[in-house]
Amino acid sequence: CDTRHDIVVTAEIRRLVRELLALGPMPREKLAMVSGVAHWSDGTLDDALRAGEQAGLLRRLPLGWVEATSVAR
Repeated sequence: CDTRHDIVVTAEIRRLVRELLALGPMPREKLAMVSGVAHWSDGTLDDALRAGEQAGLLRRLPLGWVEATSVAR
C-alpha cells in the first residue's frame, strides 16, 4: 500500500520528467524553479530525484545537471 508521501513523490517524478522532456537537461536549481518546487513539501525534490533515478526515469549528470532518460520517453 502506497503512503501519501509515495503518491506525492510519484506525481513529482512525473512532473520532473515532463519538464525535462520538454526543455531538455538542466541544472537542478533551474529544474526546481520550472517545476514549482517552492510549493512542494520539504525534502520531496530530493526524494523525487532519488526515486526517479532508482526507477531509471531520471539521471543526474556532472555539475548538478539532471536529464530524463530514454526510458522516460
